[in-house]
Amino acid sequence: MSSRILLVDDDSGILRAMSILLQCEGYSVAACDNGLLAMETLDEAHRNGTPFDLLVTDVHMPAMDGIALLEHLRQLEMPTRTLGISGQGDKDTVLGLMRQGCQDFLDKPFNDIRFLETVRAMLERPTPGGGTTAESQLRAEIGRYRRDMVNMQERIHAAQGEFQNLMTPEHNFPIPLKLNMRPLQEMGGDLFLTHVQDNVCDILVGDVAGHDQGASYMALLVKTFFEEACRNCKQGVDVLQFLNQSLVRQKSQRMVTAMHIRLDLLSRRVELHNAGHVPMIRVPGDIRKAPDALHCPSVVLGIFDDPDLAHDQFTAESGDRFVVCSDGFYGLSRIHGATGEAKEYGLMGMLSTVIRHRDLPMDQLADSIWRDALVFSRHKAQDDLLLGLFEMP
Repeated sequence: MSSRILLVDDDSGILRAMSILLQCEGYSVAACDNGLLAMETLDEAHRNGTPFDLLVTDVHMPAMDGIALLEHLRQLEMPTRTLGISGQGDKDTVLGLMRQGCQDFLDKPFNDIRFLETVRAMLERPTPGGGTTAESQLRAEIGRYRRDMVNMQERIHAAQGEFQNLMTPEHNFPIPLKLNMRPLQEMGGDLFLTHVQDNVCDILVGDVAGHDQGASYMALLVKTFFEEACRNCKQGVDVLQFLNQSLVRQKSQRMVTAMHIRLDLLSRRVELHNAGHVPMIRVPGDIRKAPDALHCPSVVLGIFDDPDLAHDQFTAESGDRFVVCSDGFYGLSRIHGATGEAKEYGLMGMLSTVIRHRDLPMDQLADSIWRDALVFSRHKAQDDLLLGLFEMP
C-alpha cells in the first residue's frame, strides 16, 4: 500500500510540481491550494479512519495559514507526520511550526532531489503516535474496521428493536395474556403472533430453526403469511395449510414448527392445529381438575406439499388457562454433578412447575414458570426461549 501524502500550497506551480514528483515515485497524493480546503480534507480522513502518512504544508497562506492547519491537525490527534515549507523561513516561523509539532522544515526554493530525500526520510520516521508507516497504515485500517463495526452494530440494534416490536402481540388483545421471550442472540426465530377478528382470536406459536438473521427473516415471513391466512381462511383448520403452501413456495428448506390456536370467545370453542410443535398445557380453572398436555404430533411446515397436520377441538371453561412455549424451553437442561448426566426440563418439568404454582394470578404464574425453568438450567439456555400464558374469559 503506497503512502498517502497531503500537499498544501497556495502557489499552483509549486503545488503541481510537488504532486508530479511524488506521484512519479509511487505515492498517493492529494493536493489543496488553501488551508481551509486542507482542513476539510483532514476532517474527512479523520471521520473515515484513513489518516495521511505525511502532511506537507506551506506556512504563509491566506485565509488559513500552515501553523493554524497544524494546530487543527494536532487537535484531531491524527498520527500524521508534518513537513513545513516556506520562502520566509525566519526564526519566528520555525518556532511557530515547532510549537505545533512540526517535525521538519524546508526553505523555498528547494530542488527536486532534496525534496524527495526529505519526504522519504520523513516516511521512515515513527508517526507522532509512534510506529512506522506500515504500522500507521495498519492502525488506520484497524480504525476503519472499528468504525465499520460500530455502524454495523447500530444497524443490528435497530433491526433487533424493529423485530421485537413486530413480534409483540396486539395491545388490544381481548383476553388476558402474558408473554416472556428471550432470544439466544437478540434476533431469533421464536414467534408468538395474534390476530383478532370479531369474536375470534387466532394465536400462532412458532419456532424457526436457527438463531441468525435468516431465521428472523423467515419469522417475519411467517408473520406476514399468518396475517394473510387469518384474513382469507374461514376455517381454522386451513390456516396452517395456507402457511405451509406459502413456505413451500419459498424453497428455503428451513424447518418451521408451529401451533395455531383459534378461540371463539362466544362459544368458548378452542381449535388446536399443530405442525411439529411442542404440546400446549391446559390448566383448568376448576382446581379439582389436573393440568394436562394437549399432544398433537405432526410434521413441520415448509417441507412437504400436502402434510397431514394434527387437529383437535374442545370447549373450554371460563378461567381455563393455557401454557405454550418453544422447544427451547422444554430443551433446558442441567448436568447432574454426581453422575455427569444431563437432565432435561422437558414436559414433565413444565407440568410439575405448573401444578406447584397454579393458584397464583396469571402473570405471577407465568413469571414463576419462567423463573423455575431458568433456575433448573442454571440460567444456561442453548436456544431461543418463549413462554406464553393466556386465559379464557
